[in-house]
Amino acid sequence: MGRKVNVSEVIGKSKLNGFMYGVIAIGVIMILFDGYDMGVWAGTLTSLRTDTGIEDVTLGFITSAGQFGSMLGGIFFGMLSDRIGRKTSLLLATGIYSVFTGLIGIASSPEALTVFKLVSGFGLAGFTPVVMTYLSEYTPIKSRALVTTMAISCVSVGSIISTAVCMGVLQTWGWRPLYFIAFVPIILFPLIALKMPDSPAHYVKTGKVDKVRNVLEKADPSFTPEPDDEYVVSDVEKAEKPSVIEALKGIFANGMGKYTILFWVVFMLTMYTSFTMQTWLARLMVYGGYGLTNSLFFLLLFNLCSLPAAAIVGWIADKVGFKKTIICLAIFIAVVISVIGFVRSEIVVVILCVIAGAGTTGVYNAVYSCITLSYPAEVRGTGVGWANAIGRFGAMVGPAVAGALVTGGLPVTVIFPVTALGYLLVGILFFFYNDKLSKQN
Repeated sequence: MGRKVNVSEVIGKSKLNGFMYGVIAIGVIMILFDGYDMGVWAGTLTSLRTDTGIEDVTLGFITSAGQFGSMLGGIFFGMLSDRIGRKTSLLLATGIYSVFTGLIGIASSPEALTVFKLVSGFGLAGFTPVVMTYLSEYTPIKSRALVTTMAISCVSVGSIISTAVCMGVLQTWGWRPLYFIAFVPIILFPLIALKMPDSPAHYVKTGKVDKVRNVLEKADPSFTPEPDDEYVVSDVEKAEKPSVIEALKGIFANGMGKYTILFWVVFMLTMYTSFTMQTWLARLMVYGGYGLTNSLFFLLLFNLCSLPAAAIVGWIADKVGFKKTIICLAIFIAVVISVIGFVRSEIVVVILCVIAGAGTTGVYNAVYSCITLSYPAEVRGTGVGWANAIGRFGAMVGPAVAGALVTGGLPVTVIFPVTALGYLLVGILFFFYNDKLSKQN
């Protein structure tokens, strides 16, 4: 009788090494484009409106169409990755996103923009959820909160890059060339196909013993496989592919039902605030009386200052748990966002944008990481995919509400507090979370 080797345990007890850093690096590149997509839309919103004459309320609904596509994509790719593997899902998502985001650069009508934004959002939804699941499966337990939080912070890096590019390109070349950059991920196809392993859980489920041995030896060089080893994942005796119904049941089984509902509501509120801020900050500052260049600078600061916050928030979450971290930070940032519209000093606005940017992304990253680490490996893709998908309702509603409020002539002193409401509720609802969940998977 051979050994029973728990694949999750071997990787979980290992140390970060070159192999894991390689997986993280490829994943980070993909997440960068998630942020690029968000930043380029936010940065070009005013120029796009001027060029096409599309009203703010319509732009809000086009933005929401992209989030609706991401909602559908989140469900599709999350469950697909549990069925056919992370790698194939990531390749499919990359192709869809690249083609349809690039097509936005040639669109002029609201109808074309809506279709391209919706389909590109569908593909984009396969990036971050799948990558985050990858990272949770290929990093040691003691480093997972930090690694996943830092990885999700690369959404902000992508936004920073796109905002900086917007500042340099918009005045000379206009907004259209900025979307052609989305064709770049197609070049990554060979890198993903040749260098990215599939998830260890998928290799176990499909009986690819040689692949399992290979990734375990790379993840933990001290691991020595034996010919008659039996490999399992997260103490599951028979690692069979879960059906769609079984996967859905899995995220509600063993006491997870109440937390799954909590995650859906919390992520919806998180996306409501964070996506509205990311998408509309520059436009709101123009609406509030600032010039386009200054408004883009505020957006750049908002994204730039999220990077050190991500590391700090991840470190704090590893030390004191997600519950305390998210409660305190979410409520504080809700207050900061609420007062931005009342301030008339440009220096104070800069300071508030720095704090709001760091905290907004910090909360979003911490919630995302918390959800990722709270599900068992065999249903993690489904759990994260559904949470991401349901959360997109918030990302749909927030930008649409902001667009409607701007079109309706309401002042920024109303719009910012309405936007901040989501984070206030996140802080309150997280009192019902149990930190033990993120430590046992």
